[in-house]
Amino acid sequence: RKTADHEARERNRAQIDGLKAEGRRAIADRNVVRATRPLETLRTLDPSAAADLEVQIRELEFDLGVGELQGLADRGEADPFRALFARLDGPPYRSQRDRDGRLGRPALSLGLALMKAKEPRAGDAVPWLDKAGALGVHDWKLYEQRGLAHIALGAWDLAEKDLREFRSRAPRTEATPIRFADLWVHKAREAMKRDQPAEALLHLNEAIQLDGTHATALHHNGLARYRTRGLAREALDDLDLALRHDPRLVPDREYATVALA
Repeated sequence: RKTADHEARERNRAQIDGLKAEGRRAIADRNVVRATRPLETLRTLDPSAAADLEVQIRELEFDLGVGELQGLADRGEADPFRALFARLDGPPYRSQRDRDGRLGRPALSLGLALMKAKEPRAGDAVPWLDKAGALGVHDWKLYEQRGLAHIALGAWDLAEKDLREFRSRAPRTEATPIRFADLWVHKAREAMKRDQPAEALLHLNEAIQLDGTHATALHHNGLARYRTRGLAREALDDLDLALRHDPRLVPDREYATVALA
């Protein structure tokens, strides 16, 4: 009887070893379907071995999923990306190594791709750039592109906050995108509404340093100079330059007063 029991245990052990080896080969071949085949039998024969194999399968699923996620992000395919991201962000994968970073990097890539599309999708890009930041990805490109997205959406305070982060994180050789000039023009407009032309000039100086061809900045700069120091000729020079850059620009009625000064 002891011999029969021993032989049964040996057969059982050999079967378990064979199933474990089958699972390891499938994991090495990065084949999830094959790796799951031994699971049901292993759960009966050796629950501990089955649990170990399940951990490896989850790791493989997550790794393959992240690779697929990155591909979708690079192609700007937002809808399938959203569905796969939701699955990988679920409870079965919460314990994965460097989970946040591995999910955050594709989220950043998708946000960047949506902003750099032929027709930028600022409203779709911001949530993914926010998600990347929440997952601990703080690449300077996040702040650059999210700032530009906020400008496109008219979220001026958020745009300014991102501009500050971009400038603090980007390499010194990285120029500030000229579209940030719109932020300074907005701030100058608000200052002019409050009858603060001196403050407006500071903002317009920032805008013109970024984009010397920004017609609206040049137009407002002339008015601010006139209101601050009564520089009528210089103001008209600014207007002339603005109209050269944008002939469709309609001058503010105040320029009639400037012309008569």
